[in-house]
Amino acid sequence: DASFLSNTLTFGDGKKGNDYVDGFTSSAQSVIWQVRVPKPQRFRLTVRYACDPSNSRMGEDEVLVVQTGAKTGEFLILPKSGIQEETMEVLLGTRFRGRDEIRIHLGNGARGSVRLYGVKLMPLEETDGEIRPQFEREEDKTDTGTQEG
Repeated sequence: DASFLSNTLTFGDGKKGNDYVDGFTSSAQSVIWQVRVPKPQRFRLTVRYACDPSNSRMGEDEVLVVQTGAKTGEFLILPKSGIQEETMEVLLGTRFRGRDEIRIHLGNGARGSVRLYGVKLMPLEETDGEIRPQFEREEDKTDTGTQEG
């Protein structure tokens, strides 16, 4: 489950199309997932988010920041309608007892409003010097809502 570093972030109602974290308006707000990986492993991390294109506060240099251990990805937030999807490759499982953290927040100086729709982790494997998905079908490994299990 995700934890918030802000009391203004909220979950949507969880119904289809409303499964998101809402209320991102400043760089001081973060969503954090604690993940445990038994051994070092490469993953494709995909972030799905959207912004309100009519938000007049959205600047041209707004970024969504994704941090995992020593790696940071910054993705330009385009003021357009619809869900945007960004992907980066990360290495998890290198910290003490395989405990890692995925942290998502807006970049410094953010003025717009963003909804976070989900985060996916897809294990990658190296075969013959080529890195590819370990499984053929992508599965949600982490999302913004409560997981049953």
